[in-house]
Amino acid sequence: LNPVHRLDQMVSFVDDFNIGDIRIDDWVLDKSAMPATPEIASLLQIGEGDKVVRIERLRLAEGTPFLLETQYYSYEEFGRLLEIPIKGSMYRILTEQFQADLDHAVQTIRAVLVSPETAQKLNISPTVPCLYIESLAYNSEDRCIEILHSYYRGDRYLFRVQAGAYSQGIRVDRED
Repeated sequence: LNPVHRLDQMVSFVDDFNIGDIRIDDWVLDKSAMPATPEIASLLQIGEGDKVVRIERLRLAEGTPFLLETQYYSYEEFGRLLEIPIKGSMYRILTEQFQADLDHAVQTIRAVLVSPETAQKLNISPTVPCLYIESLAYNSEDRCIEILHSYYRGDRYLFRVQAGAYSQGIRVDRED
């Protein structure tokens, strides 16, 4: 059971398992309000210390943990997330319950070894490599409305990107 996560469009964990009758489970490990850190406040364009909603979920397929994710939202806009069940696709919840305008996302990916605590949640050894993805979801006005930090098990996940044609002279932005 190796799901394929597409990176060319916004997809949820549920979308990764469009391969038949797979039992998908969500374990909500934390659902709380907290003060925004400087980084979260800057990304969500809110005041430092303003309340944000934090949701941590373990995503399982057929009883096996595949993904640990932590999401952050402006409490002012999405505080009701603390009152409703969080199950299945968060993108579906955001669009159906909040009429959120999910226009595009910017994803940054890197290979990592996780902390012993994260490894325990994912039921893996800390020596199993994972892919860490920070996904910032934006509305059509280019305002970030979701910060998503995800740890994908490297022994279980495949990633797929459809690339365009080769073109000489394209400059690649690099982060140091």
